Amino acid sequence: MLGRMWGGRLRSGIGAGCIALAVTLVLACFAAQAHAQAPADAGRAAARAKVQEGAALFDAGNFAGALARFDEAYARFPAPAIHFNRAQALRALGRNAEAEQALERFIKEAKDASAEKRAEAEQQLAELRRAHAPAPVAPAPVVPAPVARPPVAPAPAPAPPVVTIAAAGAPPAASLSHERQLGLALRTDIGVTAGGGAVVIPELTYGVGQVLEIGAGALIGYYKGGLVEGRLFLLDGRWKPLLTVSIPVFDVDGIRPGVQPGAGVAVEIGPHLGVAAAATAVYFPSPPSGLAKLWFVPSVGIQGRL
Repeated sequence: MLGRMWGGRLRSGIGAGCIALAVTLVLACFAAQAHAQAPADAGRAAARAKVQEGAALFDAGNFAGALARFDEAYARFPAPAIHFNRAQALRALGRNAEAEQALERFIKEAKDASAEKRAEAEQQLAELRRAHAPAPVAPAPVVPAPVARPPVAPAPAPAPPVVTIAAAGAPPAASLSHERQLGLALRTDIGVTAGGGAVVIPELTYGVGQVLEIGAGALIGYYKGGLVEGRLFLLDGRWKPLLTVSIPVFDVDGIRPGVQPGAGVAVEIGPHLGVAAAATAVYFPSPPSGLAKLWFVPSVGIQGRL
């Protein structure tokens, strides 16, 4: 009628000939009842118009609109043949359970339908029923009886994961890493060995990575010079244990380089400001006159970063 099953599938497009057949079947039912109940009343005429409208909508692919027109037609004049039209629209919409009911009513009530149309309805009904028939249940596999084994102590339950839930709307914590940050540090090294003294060191720094920072600065004190330095941070947090290696160079009776290893801690006051303290030792292979070769040098400083 509105659609035919070919190979078990509903055709999505309906030709003008199929639509004409659909309308003809319903209108024939109207005509038969009109002879039995003359004259035809206004309800029958309105139902006929709704069937024609529904057939046109179905042909255009508007299956929901077609179903609505067929339902309206049946409400105005309950011709059993309309159930076939309704079944085609319901199948096109995927409402197969309702389509089954419509086909069952058509087969039961449309006594004047042709044998060919009734056979087509019965074929569609059988296909719908097969589509949702339950799959055969496979027999349960035979499981051999378990072999008795000595009891095994259960493994300890794993510790529950620690989940930190941030407060709703709270901004993410600012990073305290020095990576890719340019900074300016000012520190004081105090030589406590005999012959030592205090040196102020303004220094330009740069974070090469999350754990490595380099710097270069000037030595300002009784003796003048400069230094280059590297710092290795052992932890990534507000408190950062660190190792340092500096190469101080004094310009006293010629260039006099030394080496200054040390260890200490940096404390991050914020993402762009920190302080540090370290204990270092300075060794000069050729110290200036009056200075020892090896000094113990505590160091404190402050650093600002961009």
